[in-house]
Amino acid sequence: AAPDTVRVILDLAPDTEPLYSRDFSGVCAFRPLVLAIGSERGWSGRERSLFRSHGYAPCSLGKRILRTETAATAACAIALAASGLLEGNQ
Repeated sequence: AAPDTVRVILDLAPDTEPLYSRDFSGVCAFRPLVLAIGSERGWSGRERSLFRSHGYAPCSLGKRILRTETAATAACAIALAASGLLEGNQ
């Protein structure tokens, strides 16, 4: 991924901030966004460490485990809304 790419790993770990609280201004329109979305089993400690070592910020969609396809749809919608790209003036 390009150096200016915003990297996010969706995770249920206790130290994650909610995805909706991230500042996504400029993302999607000017900067690429990569969302790492795992299976319902969650990430292993090794996988978490690997993502963090590559600049991925951990974020959460909440305490409930979502199906992968639901998590992907929700995460994209949240990121688009937070970036301002879903507003009528775009």
